Amino acid sequence: MIDRVLDVGAETVPFDAEDIPGVAGQIFDNLIAHPDLMRLLSWKLLERPGATDQEVATYTAKTTAVAAAQEQGRVEPELGPEDLVAFVLALTQAWFSLTGGMSPTSGSDPWSTRRLARHRDAVVDAVRQITTPHR
Repeated sequence: MIDRVLDVGAETVPFDAEDIPGVAGQIFDNLIAHPDLMRLLSWKLLERPGATDQEVATYTAKTTAVAAAQEQGRVEPELGPEDLVAFVLALTQAWFSLTGGMSPTSGSDPWSTRRLARHRDAVVDAVRQITTPHR
């Protein structure tokens, strides 16, 4: 069941190699809307650390799309496609690791609307910096 929930979570935000910063913002928003996804992912990594066939296929599709965009000059080629996808996913999830998985409904300061907006903007900007071609 945990794999199914995570697969659905991974498919919620379509990956678009033409707008990786936008994808990062959407992933961040999805994690805010569904904080249980990060807890389930953490649990899955502890219980079953290997990747499923579906996870491998999803990751491969993303790296293939990034590689094509890099070859066409639309995404910075300095990082390999596997590293770039891993970094984008890590950036979108980092805030949740720092807050210990607190729920946005808990009323705690880290989840204030203003702070979340700043963190989202920081994630999108960081992804833009590593994906925009440096011509």
